[in-house]
Amino acid sequence: MSTHQRVLEPSPYLRGNGHRISCCRLAVTNGTQDQQNGRVKMKSKKVITVLAAVGAVMLASTPAYAGSNGSAVSIDMDSSGLRTWRAQTSFYHDGDSWKVWDTASDGHRAGGSVYWSDSAGNHQIVTWDTSGSDDGVYGSGSYNIPEGVRVTIRSWHQNGSNGTAEDIAYGYATA
Repeated sequence: MSTHQRVLEPSPYLRGNGHRISCCRLAVTNGTQDQQNGRVKMKSKKVITVLAAVGAVMLASTPAYAGSNGSAVSIDMDSSGLRTWRAQTSFYHDGDSWKVWDTASDGHRAGGSVYWSDSAGNHQIVTWDTSGSDDGVYGSGSYNIPEGVRVTIRSWHQNGSNGTAEDIAYGYATA
């Protein structure tokens, strides 16, 4: 009666990103060696080695994060119901940067901030457009925010550097 056993052998051929991947190939051995069993053994080794290689490539892949852009627009409504677009802050995930625009020629300054939390704590960066007019000038900032982190965007306007933030608007993005 022949004895069948399964043997895991290390595969020296599997590498990923320059690093050796710990993997094995399965070889089916038979206590009696004849030509037919030898061919079956070789075919199983090849098939299992190919399957192990495909699995190793799938495991070596890193997850991709889908970043997203976002904006917050500060809008003021007067007593007659007229709405005025006062300030805008936009976040761009590619480069983790943002811009703050003053969109009304009213003498107020535009403020914007980005806020996020990660393993190092909570972070907020405030940026200003101090022109006081809708002149195409903007304030900007950037910071290397970890990929996949949710970013809260705020936008507002205020009268001067010591004024109170008015018409605060919120938006969201993903770094």
